[in-house]
Amino acid sequence: MRERRNEGHLLTLIAEEVPDILVGAGTILTPAQTDQAVAAGAQFLVGPGMTPALLQHLLSLNLPVLPGVATVGEIMAVLENGLNAMKFFPAGLSYLAAIGAPIPHAQFCPTGGVSLVGLSAGIPCVAERRLCRR
Repeated sequence: MRERRNEGHLLTLIAEEVPDILVGAGTILTPAQTDQAVAAGAQFLVGPGMTPALLQHLLSLNLPVLPGVATVGEIMAVLENGLNAMKFFPAGLSYLAAIGAPIPHAQFCPTGGVSLVGLSAGIPCVAERRLCRR
């Protein structure tokens, strides 16, 4: 939901035209954008980062969410709120493997900076991905 015109309208059109798919909204930065995305038909939400207020608002909606994290402290804050799947952005894959090792129950969806070369090295903490509900 970046600041572009008609994004909500496009979400609504997709949800109406292709009812068999799960429609989500990404780059959620504020509670207001969250509400706009949900009103437009978003069925899951993804953020590049997370503030405590935004995370609480997302959790209040009872929708699948993928909060963005980049530090151990952010991961721990998301885990404390009952979620174990997170967007890892930007994805430095060796960094992700290092910080994921002591937190094996955290699951990551790495974005930004992901390449076939980096993935070929294998990352054990990126084995299973799913959106999660609290």
